[in-house]
Amino acid sequence: MRDLLYRDYRSILDFVSGRLLFEGPKLLQAFEHLDRFVGRYFSSDEARKIVQYSNDFLGGAPSNTPALYHIMSHIDLTLGVFYPEGGIRAVVDAVRGLAEEHGVAFRFDEPATRIVTENGRAVAVETAQGSYPADVVLVNADYAHAELSLLDEASRTYDGEYWAKRVLAPSAMVLYLYGSAEVIGLMMARLLGLSPACYGAARHLGRGMQYINFIRDIAEDAEMGRTYMPEEELDRFDLASLDEDYLRRRPARFREFVGAQCDLYRSWQSLGETGYRFILWRVRLPIITASDMYGWTAR
Repeated sequence: MRDLLYRDYRSILDFVSGRLLFEGPKLLQAFEHLDRFVGRYFSSDEARKIVQYSNDFLGGAPSNTPALYHIMSHIDLTLGVFYPEGGIRAVVDAVRGLAEEHGVAFRFDEPATRIVTENGRAVAVETAQGSYPADVVLVNADYAHAELSLLDEASRTYDGEYWAKRVLAPSAMVLYLYGSAEVIGLMMARLLGLSPACYGAARHLGRGMQYINFIRDIAEDAEMGRTYMPEEELDRFDLASLDEDYLRRRPARFREFVGAQCDLYRSWQSLGETGYRFILWRVRLPIITASDMYGWTAR
Protein backbone atom coordinates (compact mmCIF):
# COMPACT_ATOMS: atom_id res chain seq x y z
CA MET A 1 0.00 0.00 0.00
CA ARG A 2 2.84 2.40 0.81
CA ASP A 3 4.44 1.83 -2.61
CA LEU A 4 1.10 2.53 -4.26
CA LEU A 5 0.09 5.62 -2.30
CA TYR A 6 3.21 7.66 -1.75
CA ARG A 7 4.14 8.36 -5.37
CA ASP A 8 3.45 11.42 -7.49
CA TYR A 9 2.80 9.47 -10.72
CA ARG A 10 4.04 12.34 -12.84
CA SER A 11 5.23 9.94 -15.56
CA ILE A 12 4.97 6.30 -16.62
CA LEU A 13 8.32 5.67 -14.92
CA ASP A 14 6.63 6.08 -11.53
CA PHE A 15 5.05 2.69 -12.15
CA VAL A 16 8.49 1.09 -12.49
CA SER A 17 8.86 -0.63 -9.16
CA GLY A 18 9.65 -4.26 -8.58
CA ARG A 19 6.90 -4.60 -6.02
CA LEU A 20 4.30 -2.74 -8.07
CA LEU A 21 5.10 -4.82 -11.15
CA PHE A 22 4.91 -8.02 -9.09
CA GLU A 23 1.58 -6.97 -7.58
CA GLY A 24 0.28 -5.63 -10.92
CA PRO A 25 -2.40 -8.30 -11.57
CA LYS A 26 -3.74 -7.86 -8.04
CA LEU A 27 -3.87 -4.07 -8.47
CA LEU A 28 -6.28 -4.53 -11.39
CA GLN A 29 -8.88 -5.51 -8.79
CA ALA A 30 -9.01 -1.83 -7.81
CA PHE A 31 -11.01 -1.14 -10.96
CA GLU A 32 -13.76 -3.67 -10.36
CA HIS A 33 -16.87 -2.72 -8.41
CA LEU A 34 -16.53 -2.37 -4.67
CA ASP A 35 -19.24 -4.92 -3.78
CA ARG A 36 -17.47 -7.63 -5.80
CA PHE A 37 -14.10 -6.77 -4.32
CA VAL A 38 -15.38 -6.81 -0.72
CA GLY A 39 -17.41 -9.97 -1.35
CA ARG A 40 -14.20 -11.78 -2.23
CA TYR A 41 -12.99 -11.35 1.35
CA PHE A 42 -16.17 -11.26 3.48
CA SER A 43 -19.22 -13.51 3.50
CA SER A 44 -20.93 -11.72 6.38
CA ASP A 45 -23.33 -8.98 5.28
CA GLU A 46 -22.56 -7.02 8.45
CA ALA A 47 -18.82 -7.16 7.81
CA ARG A 48 -19.31 -6.02 4.21
CA LYS A 49 -21.26 -2.98 5.39
CA ILE A 50 -18.51 -2.02 7.84
CA VAL A 51 -15.88 -1.85 5.10
CA GLN A 52 -18.25 -0.25 2.58
CA TYR A 53 -19.69 2.50 4.78
CA SER A 54 -17.30 5.20 3.53
CA ASN A 55 -18.88 4.76 0.11
CA ASP A 56 -21.88 6.77 1.35
CA PHE A 57 -19.76 9.92 1.39
CA LEU A 58 -19.21 9.50 -2.35
CA GLY A 59 -22.92 9.57 -3.14
CA GLY A 60 -22.73 6.19 -4.90
CA ALA A 61 -23.39 2.54 -4.23
CA PRO A 62 -20.98 -0.40 -3.87
CA SER A 63 -22.42 -1.82 -7.09
CA ASN A 64 -21.23 1.14 -9.18
CA THR A 65 -18.20 2.45 -7.25
CA PRO A 66 -14.64 1.35 -8.13
CA ALA A 67 -12.98 -0.86 -5.52
CA LEU A 68 -10.13 1.67 -5.36
CA TYR A 69 -12.25 3.67 -2.90
CA HIS A 70 -11.85 0.85 -0.38
CA ILE A 71 -8.60 2.65 0.42
CA MET A 72 -10.70 4.97 2.63
CA SER A 73 -11.64 2.03 4.85
CA HIS A 74 -8.02 0.85 4.84
CA ILE A 75 -6.88 4.20 6.17
CA ASP A 76 -9.66 4.26 8.76
CA LEU A 77 -9.44 0.68 10.03
CA THR A 78 -5.78 -0.22 9.42
CA LEU A 79 -3.72 2.96 9.60
CA GLY A 80 -5.99 4.59 12.16
CA VAL A 81 -7.84 7.89 12.36
CA PHE A 82 -7.08 10.14 15.31
CA TYR A 83 -9.32 12.73 16.92
CA PRO A 84 -7.46 15.87 18.08
CA GLU A 85 -7.89 17.24 21.58
CA GLY A 86 -10.29 20.14 21.37
CA GLY A 87 -11.88 18.84 18.18
CA ILE A 88 -11.19 19.55 14.53
CA ARG A 89 -11.56 23.27 15.19
CA ALA A 90 -8.45 23.12 17.36
CA VAL A 91 -6.43 22.01 14.32
CA VAL A 92 -7.73 24.95 12.30
CA ASP A 93 -6.90 27.41 15.07
CA ALA A 94 -3.42 25.93 15.51
CA VAL A 95 -2.64 26.13 11.79
CA ARG A 96 -3.89 29.71 11.64
CA GLY A 97 -1.83 30.72 14.67
CA LEU A 98 1.32 29.12 13.29
CA ALA A 99 0.78 30.74 9.90
CA GLU A 100 0.29 34.20 11.41
CA GLU A 101 3.52 33.76 13.38
CA HIS A 102 5.26 33.41 10.03
CA GLY A 103 3.64 36.49 8.49
CA VAL A 104 0.63 34.98 6.76
CA ALA A 105 -2.34 37.35 6.36
CA PHE A 106 -5.87 35.92 6.33
CA ARG A 107 -8.77 37.65 4.58
CA PHE A 108 -12.30 36.59 5.50
CA ASP A 109 -15.70 37.40 3.98
CA GLU A 110 -13.98 38.19 0.69
CA PRO A 111 -14.96 35.53 -1.88
CA ALA A 112 -12.66 35.00 -4.84
CA THR A 113 -14.28 36.03 -8.12
CA ARG A 114 -11.54 35.16 -10.62
CA ILE A 115 -8.19 33.42 -10.90
CA VAL A 116 -5.94 35.34 -13.29
CA THR A 117 -3.67 33.22 -15.48
CA GLU A 118 -0.76 34.01 -17.76
CA ASN A 119 0.98 31.51 -20.02
CA GLY A 120 -0.81 28.63 -18.38
CA ARG A 121 0.03 29.65 -14.79
CA ALA A 122 -2.11 31.24 -12.09
CA VAL A 123 -0.59 34.62 -11.21
CA ALA A 124 -3.27 36.41 -9.18
CA VAL A 125 -6.61 36.10 -7.42
CA GLU A 126 -9.31 38.74 -7.81
CA THR A 127 -12.03 39.62 -5.30
CA ALA A 128 -14.50 42.46 -4.99
CA GLN A 129 -11.85 44.27 -2.93
CA GLY A 130 -9.05 44.05 -5.50
CA SER A 131 -6.42 41.82 -7.06
CA TYR A 132 -3.75 39.85 -5.17
CA PRO A 133 -0.64 38.78 -7.11
CA ALA A 134 0.60 35.30 -6.23
CA ASP A 135 3.48 32.97 -7.01
CA VAL A 136 1.27 29.97 -6.27
CA VAL A 137 -2.54 29.72 -6.08
CA LEU A 138 -3.99 26.85 -4.06
CA VAL A 139 -7.68 26.24 -4.75
CA ASN A 140 -9.71 24.38 -2.14
CA ALA A 141 -13.06 25.12 -3.78
CA ASP A 142 -15.09 22.51 -5.64
CA TYR A 143 -13.29 21.47 -8.84
CA ALA A 144 -16.20 22.22 -11.17
CA HIS A 145 -16.87 25.58 -9.50
CA ALA A 146 -13.21 26.59 -9.80
CA GLU A 147 -13.09 25.69 -13.47
CA LEU A 148 -16.41 27.15 -14.58
CA SER A 149 -16.70 30.17 -12.28
CA LEU A 150 -13.15 31.28 -11.46
CA LEU A 151 -11.06 30.44 -14.53
CA ASP A 152 -11.34 32.02 -17.96
CA GLU A 153 -12.52 29.59 -20.61
CA ALA A 154 -9.09 29.35 -22.26
CA SER A 155 -7.50 28.27 -18.96
CA ARG A 156 -9.90 25.46 -18.12
CA THR A 157 -8.94 21.81 -18.24
CA TYR A 158 -12.54 20.75 -18.90
CA ASP A 159 -15.35 22.74 -20.49
CA GLY A 160 -18.95 23.15 -19.40
CA GLU A 161 -20.12 20.29 -21.61
CA TYR A 162 -17.79 17.91 -19.78
CA TRP A 163 -19.06 18.94 -16.35
CA ALA A 164 -22.70 18.79 -17.47
CA LYS A 165 -22.24 15.06 -18.04
CA ARG A 166 -20.80 14.46 -14.57
CA VAL A 167 -22.73 13.75 -11.39
CA LEU A 168 -20.85 15.24 -8.44
CA ALA A 169 -21.06 13.61 -5.04
CA PRO A 170 -22.98 15.93 -2.67
CA SER A 171 -21.42 14.57 0.52
CA ALA A 172 -22.96 16.94 3.06
CA MET A 173 -26.42 16.49 1.59
CA VAL A 174 -26.04 12.71 1.57
CA LEU A 175 -25.31 12.83 5.30
CA TYR A 176 -28.43 14.96 5.82
CA LEU A 177 -30.50 12.52 3.76
CA TYR A 178 -29.30 9.67 5.92
CA GLY A 179 -30.60 11.31 9.08
CA SER A 180 -33.85 12.55 7.55
CA ALA A 181 -34.88 9.70 5.24
CA GLU A 182 -32.56 6.71 4.99
CA VAL A 183 -33.12 5.81 8.63
CA ILE A 184 -36.85 5.60 7.82
CA GLY A 185 -36.11 2.99 5.18
CA LEU A 186 -33.97 1.07 7.65
CA MET A 187 -36.68 1.29 10.31
CA MET A 188 -39.36 -0.04 7.93
CA ALA A 189 -37.08 -2.85 6.79
CA ARG A 190 -36.64 -3.95 10.39
CA LEU A 191 -40.32 -3.58 11.22
CA LEU A 192 -41.11 -5.85 8.27
CA GLY A 193 -38.51 -8.34 9.44
CA LEU A 194 -36.55 -8.16 6.20
CA SER A 195 -33.09 -9.57 5.66
CA PRO A 196 -30.16 -7.23 6.43
CA ALA A 197 -29.12 -7.84 2.81
CA CYS A 198 -31.79 -5.34 1.75
CA TYR A 199 -30.72 -2.53 4.10
CA GLY A 200 -28.63 -0.82 1.44
CA ALA A 201 -31.60 -0.79 -0.93
CA ALA A 202 -33.88 0.49 1.85
CA ARG A 203 -31.54 3.42 2.46
CA HIS A 204 -31.37 4.32 -1.22
CA LEU A 205 -35.15 4.15 -1.53
CA GLY A 206 -35.53 6.59 1.37
CA ARG A 207 -32.76 8.81 -0.03
CA GLY A 208 -34.34 8.97 -3.47
CA MET A 209 -37.84 9.72 -2.18
CA GLN A 210 -36.58 12.53 0.03
CA TYR A 211 -34.53 14.05 -2.77
CA ILE A 212 -37.47 14.20 -5.16
CA ASN A 213 -39.30 16.04 -2.36
CA PHE A 214 -36.49 18.60 -2.34
CA ILE A 215 -36.80 19.01 -6.11
CA ARG A 216 -40.57 19.32 -5.97
CA ASP A 217 -40.46 21.93 -3.20
CA ILE A 218 -37.74 24.19 -4.65
CA ALA A 219 -40.10 27.15 -5.05
CA GLU A 220 -41.73 26.76 -1.64
CA ASP A 221 -38.40 26.36 0.13
CA ALA A 222 -36.99 29.41 -1.66
CA GLU A 223 -39.91 31.52 -0.43
CA MET A 224 -39.08 30.45 3.13
CA GLY A 225 -35.37 31.17 2.67
CA ARG A 226 -34.36 27.51 2.61
CA THR A 227 -32.18 25.71 0.06
CA TYR A 228 -31.66 21.96 0.20
CA MET A 229 -29.98 21.66 -3.18
CA PRO A 230 -26.19 21.14 -3.00
CA GLU A 231 -24.14 24.23 -3.77
CA GLU A 232 -21.96 22.06 -6.02
CA GLU A 233 -24.96 21.45 -8.25
CA LEU A 234 -25.91 25.12 -8.38
CA ASP A 235 -22.34 26.00 -9.31
CA ARG A 236 -22.27 23.31 -11.99
CA PHE A 237 -25.13 25.04 -13.79
CA ASP A 238 -23.92 28.54 -12.99
CA LEU A 239 -26.91 29.33 -10.78
CA ALA A 240 -26.40 31.76 -7.91
CA SER A 241 -29.86 31.36 -6.40
CA LEU A 242 -33.12 29.40 -6.56
CA ASP A 243 -35.20 32.53 -6.12
CA GLU A 244 -38.17 32.48 -8.51
CA ASP A 245 -37.50 35.89 -10.08
CA TYR A 246 -33.86 34.98 -10.62
CA LEU A 247 -34.76 31.64 -12.23
CA ARG A 248 -37.37 33.15 -14.53
CA ARG A 249 -34.54 35.06 -16.21
CA ARG A 250 -32.64 31.79 -16.73
CA PRO A 251 -35.27 29.21 -17.75
CA ALA A 252 -33.01 27.03 -19.92
CA ARG A 253 -30.33 26.79 -17.26
CA PHE A 254 -32.89 25.95 -14.60
CA ARG A 255 -34.45 23.20 -16.77
CA GLU A 256 -31.01 21.62 -17.19
CA PHE A 257 -30.43 21.86 -13.44
CA VAL A 258 -33.74 20.18 -12.57
CA GLY A 259 -33.18 17.51 -15.20
CA ALA A 260 -29.81 16.64 -13.70
CA GLN A 261 -31.28 16.46 -10.18
CA CYS A 262 -34.02 14.15 -11.43
CA ASP A 263 -31.35 11.91 -12.98
CA LEU A 264 -29.61 11.78 -9.60
CA TYR A 265 -32.90 10.88 -7.94
CA ARG A 266 -33.52 8.10 -10.49
CA SER A 267 -30.06 6.61 -9.90
CA TRP A 268 -30.78 6.31 -6.17
CA GLN A 269 -34.35 5.16 -6.72
CA SER A 270 -33.27 2.39 -9.08
CA LEU A 271 -30.81 1.12 -6.47
CA GLY A 272 -33.59 1.20 -3.89
CA GLU A 273 -35.93 -0.82 -6.10
CA THR A 274 -33.45 -3.70 -6.21
CA GLY A 275 -34.64 -4.48 -2.68
CA TYR A 276 -38.21 -5.30 -3.73
CA ARG A 277 -37.35 -8.99 -3.99
CA PHE A 278 -36.87 -9.14 -0.22
CA ILE A 279 -40.42 -7.92 0.50
CA LEU A 280 -43.37 -10.28 0.80
CA TRP A 281 -45.98 -9.83 -1.91
CA ARG A 282 -48.74 -8.82 0.50
CA VAL A 283 -46.82 -5.70 1.58
CA ARG A 284 -44.84 -5.09 -1.59
CA LEU A 285 -47.69 -3.47 -3.57
CA PRO A 286 -48.11 -0.28 -1.43
CA ILE A 287 -44.34 0.26 -1.41
CA ILE A 288 -44.12 -0.11 -5.18
CA THR A 289 -47.12 2.19 -5.58
CA ALA A 290 -45.48 4.88 -3.45
CA SER A 291 -42.23 4.50 -5.38
CA ASP A 292 -44.07 4.82 -8.70
CA MET A 293 -45.81 7.98 -7.49
CA TYR A 294 -42.45 9.54 -6.64
CA GLY A 295 -41.18 8.45 -10.04
CA TRP A 296 -44.14 10.14 -11.69
CA THR A 297 -43.19 13.40 -9.93
CA ALA A 298 -39.79 13.25 -11.64
CA ARG A 299 -41.23 12.97 -15.16
